[in-house]
Amino acid sequence: MTSSLPAMAAATGRVKDSLEPSRRASRPSFDIRDYDRQIADYAIESAGARILDTGDTQEYVIHESSVGWALYFVTSLLCRDCPGASTILRPGTLPGECWAFKGSRGEATIRLLGSVQITGISVEHIPPHISPTREISSAPRLFQLEGLAGRSDLYPHDFGTFEYDKEGKPIQYFEVEQPASTGYHIVRFKVHSNWGHPLYTCVYRVRIHGDLVAGQTPHKTIADDDKAASH
Repeated sequence: MTSSLPAMAAATGRVKDSLEPSRRASRPSFDIRDYDRQIADYAIESAGARILDTGDTQEYVIHESSVGWALYFVTSLLCRDCPGASTILRPGTLPGECWAFKGSRGEATIRLLGSVQITGISVEHIPPHISPTREISSAPRLFQLEGLAGRSDLYPHDFGTFEYDKEGKPIQYFEVEQPASTGYHIVRFKVHSNWGHPLYTCVYRVRIHGDLVAGQTPHKTIADDDKAASH
């Protein structure tokens, strides 16, 4: 029953869209060729955002040599989130430039560059025509966004569950379904399913949109982020 809840929530959202045309029409339309110049992204690593945790998610890594295995073993000891998950906070969406994790379920906790009144999320995947296999069954399907008061928040705010359309545009914007009355500095991006790939799921880019809360200044460095997290 629990595993079916995200699908039910996404289906409810689609019904609301069909019954409320004005709700769908209010969603902004962006030119994907120049997306990042049209709407602010508060989850971009170069401005201070970072991955805090990936829970029990296991990266899917293909190693072609013993040296590759050794490098991966060393980096995994130094940082459980290296090198894959941070990819979703960086520009660059050529085939393979993604965070790949085993199976169809995974999560990433993200510290934004400041406290943000969140209004939307964008998820990006490559289009089928540039995929080496000419299909994108590894794309995320159902996903959820949560706002956390802290890394160990047991009662996060649920912004909604959404469905990425593999037949749609590579970058897809989703307006939050349950807006929050406060800003959030930490969010959790949870993937509940993909489009049928049996081995892994690939997430290319996640963008978080909204407005910085008055009085909050963006974090410029990872060191600043760590200091804030310790308080």
